[in-house]
Amino acid sequence: MRRADEFWQTTRKRASDETQNEHSSLSILIAEDSRTQAEQLGFLLEQHGYLVTIAANGKQALEASQAQKPTLIISDIVMPEMDGYELCKAIKSDAKLKDIPVIWSPRFRMRRT
Repeated sequence: MRRADEFWQTTRKRASDETQNEHSSLSILIAEDSRTQAEQLGFLLEQHGYLVTIAANGKQALEASQAQKPTLIISDIVMPEMDGYELCKAIKSDAKLKDIPVIWSPRFRMRRT
C-alpha cells in the first residue's frame, strides 16, 4: 500500500504473485484523514488484489493523482486542507484526471462489542 504523504511513507504490496488476479492492474487512491479507517479500507482492497495508495487529505490526494493517475478515487468528505468536495471539483476540472470515478465515503464508526 502506498501512502501519498510524508508521514505514511512505507510502501508495501500485500498481493503476492499467487494471489494477483484481474484487479492487480487497477489502482485505487483512498483520500482519508483517519489513518485507521484508511488502513482498514486499504487492507480490504489489497486482499482482493487492488493496488492502493493512501492520502491523508484532499491536497495530497490531488498531488498523488497528478503524479500517477489512479483508476478510482475513494474519498472522505470532511478532511483538512482540502475536503472531498474540493478534491472532486479539482479532479473534474483537470483535463487529464476528469475521467476518474470518485466515490465519496462518509466516515463510519466501528462498533465495539
